[in-house]
Amino acid sequence: CHADLELFSLETKSKSASEMYSKNAKQIEKILNKVTYLLKE
Repeated sequence: CHADLELFSLETKSKSASEMYSKNAKQIEKILNKVTYLLKE
């Protein structure tokens, strides 16, 4: 999901869409970093 958003950000021609995808990818990365330990248990 994170990687998909990064790819969409790079592929889109719309600057606002690119910024949105990039921002959401960063948010997903932060969330995954916080909950990864829960997924390992």
